[in-house]
Amino acid sequence: MDNSIYSAVIRKKTLLIVMIIIIVGWFVYMEMQKIHVGVEQINTNPAMISGKTFTSSKKIDGLHLKNVTLHGTTFRDITLMHPIFENVIFDDCDFINADIYEAKMKDVLFSKGHIISKGDVVEQAGRGLLPDFNATVDNVIFDGTEFNWASLVFSGGMIKLLNINKFSKSNISADNIYLHLESCYIDGHGKYGSSINAGHNSLVTAKKCTFTNSVLLAGDKSVIYAEGCKFPDNNDIGVPQVLVLKNCDLSAAVRTKGQAYLVNDRYVGLVALWSNSESGSPGKGVFYLLNENFEKAKLNLIDGTFFVQNMEIENGVLHPGQYDNIFRVDLQNVTISGNSNWKNLLLQSGGQWENVKIYPSVNVTNAKLGEIHTYNLTYPKGNPWVGSGSYAKMVPSDKPFDWPEIHVPTEEELGLTREWPPITGAPPASSSATSEKE
Repeated sequence: MDNSIYSAVIRKKTLLIVMIIIIVGWFVYMEMQKIHVGVEQINTNPAMISGKTFTSSKKIDGLHLKNVTLHGTTFRDITLMHPIFENVIFDDCDFINADIYEAKMKDVLFSKGHIISKGDVVEQAGRGLLPDFNATVDNVIFDGTEFNWASLVFSGGMIKLLNINKFSKSNISADNIYLHLESCYIDGHGKYGSSINAGHNSLVTAKKCTFTNSVLLAGDKSVIYAEGCKFPDNNDIGVPQVLVLKNCDLSAAVRTKGQAYLVNDRYVGLVALWSNSESGSPGKGVFYLLNENFEKAKLNLIDGTFFVQNMEIENGVLHPGQYDNIFRVDLQNVTISGNSNWKNLLLQSGGQWENVKIYPSVNVTNAKLGEIHTYNLTYPKGNPWVGSGSYAKMVPSDKPFDWPEIHVPTEEELGLTREWPPITGAPPASSSATSEKE
């Protein structure tokens, strides 16, 4: 055999052997990273799963992690039934296609890491078959965690999301919780959106968060307080008893059954305000649009009672569509401009307008505005009203009105300031060690 041919054959065989060794070695390494012990052993020494991969084709019941910090642990393709996590830190741990049912979590920190679905699970998402991350919670924090196709269901206690750069095509559902979001990006672009639904009897705060094409909801007897947040496109915010949006960028449907306070916000797109009434009956929601500086906005006032201050409403709509009643509209230092549509509007209790300018045109076909008390109502470009029908009775006043002071509830008044207990991820210090430190 020619030496060159022989040498080439030897090189190929050697390369093949090396590749086999690498593959086998990698397989052995990965197997060594997997956990091959029982739940009882893990409960006795939970630190043993740090840095390992926890996976099982069978449901795992009774896992109890306490006073431990896990680094780089992966929970993959696994179902945990009734697990208990107490004073646990998951540092850069991943939950991939992990179902967690009826868990109890107290003093738990998820630092970085991922909660995601991959493979076939993603394909099943359209049929509502997302994995569950289901738990009663008390002082649970997600800091820097990434969520993708995640479904999280919580009840009770306090939960916090911090520095979340990716919350994509995921949702949180909850009842009776205190939920705090800060510096989070909630991304709902694409076929499947993202939602935060805090349910009934809940308190929600959001600070410096961005919501895109997403939902931020709370139910009866609940509060949402958002400050410095961005809702740039096609968002849905509602339907709590008390809603405060302060210094936010808004392009959204904003709903309440109680009181909504929109304070010094910037209207970057269409904002629709309504209170979920049934057709034929005005909703009980009251909306206060309060601005220190004159703000321009495109508004759809759909249903409820409205007080608008220091604004220009451009191309506004005061006609509700399937809803056909607004109870009252009060305006102070307001300009109504563009082509406004008030067609078929039934304003049940009229309103009070002070320092209001109206530019053509306003379509009041078949509108009934009732009795409007006015001070300094002007039409700089002539009569703005167009359309048929008897639309309003204007009652001028020779002096400014006495406006009641509108108090915007504070976080303290709403019960939104909480102390977060420390999470150590370690056994408590012994009494003797504590004495020595003292």
